[in-house]
Amino acid sequence: IIALFGAVSVAPATAVSLRQAAAVTLGATAFHNFAYIFNDLVDLPLDRTDPRRLNFPLVRGAISPRQTGLFILLQILCAFAVTYWSSGGASAYLALAAAFLFMATYDLWGKRCFLPPLTDLAQGIGWGCLALWAAALMPGDLTGLTWVLFLYLALFILLINGLHGSFRDLANDYKHGVRSTAILLGVRPKGEEVLLIPQRVRHYAAVLQAALIVLVFIPFLGDMLGYSPGKALLTILVLIFLSFISWRLMVRALDAAAYRPQML
Repeated sequence: IIALFGAVSVAPATAVSLRQAAAVTLGATAFHNFAYIFNDLVDLPLDRTDPRRLNFPLVRGAISPRQTGLFILLQILCAFAVTYWSSGGASAYLALAAAFLFMATYDLWGKRCFLPPLTDLAQGIGWGCLALWAAALMPGDLTGLTWVLFLYLALFILLINGLHGSFRDLANDYKHGVRSTAILLGVRPKGEEVLLIPQRVRHYAAVLQAALIVLVFIPFLGDMLGYSPGKALLTILVLIFLSFISWRLMVRALDAAAYRPQML
């Protein structure tokens, strides 16, 4: 979906051919496989200490690290092959290379960096570059809408990986000295199913959530969507409602984590 959003930010959805949509989807799937499986390979020693992951194929040895490495390499080759098949220009290759580089940066140092939000942001930029790659495969130049999407993705991943994702693994991460944004901000395990969440965590989440909500409305300020006044007003009203719901869900998610982090 991230890549398809990138494609339609340049060309209207009706102008994206089935062949282009298939190419973007295939390349995005390869990148997705790389991002998560390379992370599993790097985190294998840590995952072996987590009882919840004992049945994972890589952890229990059903798949070897060598096989995993070859699969990861195949994903990189597949994504670049799709770019070549799609007659991508230099900007497409550059965006794709940046996407892999930033994602690899997170996978390698995401739980080892002295300032974890930096690697969270690196992962967000990686996903944002995937959207830029898809946009660069389309005829025409990148638009303001493309860059709004890029910023949204970077901040979205910064939020969900830094907090929601960190909450899920916090007990085991804290036990083994992992560096994560949640731990940096003072979140601590309290018993088997409870997290101690300082107020600064809520402030951090609130600032990022507010920034995401603002970004949603920027395309309307610059008339980037080309909507008629009536359609724009209706869409804005719907987005205001959805923004309110998303804010309430964020608060509830933080409250839930204070009782049962696995609920996230």
